[in-house]
Amino acid sequence: MALVTTQSATKIHQMDANFAAQTQRLALAHNAYLELLPGPTIPHRHSRYITQTRATVAESATLLSAEVLQPGRKHHGEGELFEYDLYSSTPTADRPDGTPLFTEKLVAEPWRHPVRRAGVMGKFHVVATVTLITPRQHAGKIFEQVVSGADIGAQCLAGASRLPHDAGLVYKVLGMETEPVTSKVRAFWDLVRHEVTGAPIPAARLWG
Repeated sequence: MALVTTQSATKIHQMDANFAAQTQRLALAHNAYLELLPGPTIPHRHSRYITQTRATVAESATLLSAEVLQPGRKHHGEGELFEYDLYSSTPTADRPDGTPLFTEKLVAEPWRHPVRRAGVMGKFHVVATVTLITPRQHAGKIFEQVVSGADIGAQCLAGASRLPHDAGLVYKVLGMETEPVTSKVRAFWDLVRHEVTGAPIPAARLWG
């Protein structure tokens, strides 16, 4: 059992050539439990970033992973909103015998295809994607407890849906600011940890 996180946000700095890349390979054996919860990603103006995560997860194991994407340095100077060149994220999962579970692809190129429109980000600035691969009995109980819909006070939208092949759930949040979005991610994390392990999540870090 493990919780893997980062000390702070991942900042993708401005670049005039090429791109930054991250590749992650995860393997969870029987009854393993992993929480992969890094801080938010902040793509600076004219940055290009490609991240790929491949997970092999046994049927009795649980993987909870989250990705929180900010629009840029929103409060830096006059603000940077969706001024990065490219953000590409591809999580893929399969079983130890090679049976595919799902692949999700997120590609944003705001200079080519504006993201501030209906059906994409709309009025919102921050998006979180939380992926839960877990046995069917856990997924069903967690799904029943998720509160979906609009949170007017927090200026957020949130909702959960089931992954293909009874693999688990995906939970997504849209918000104007990072803190309300990460609060909803923490609430979902708490549901998962209580259901699967019977334990609470740790207190939020003061600098988080």
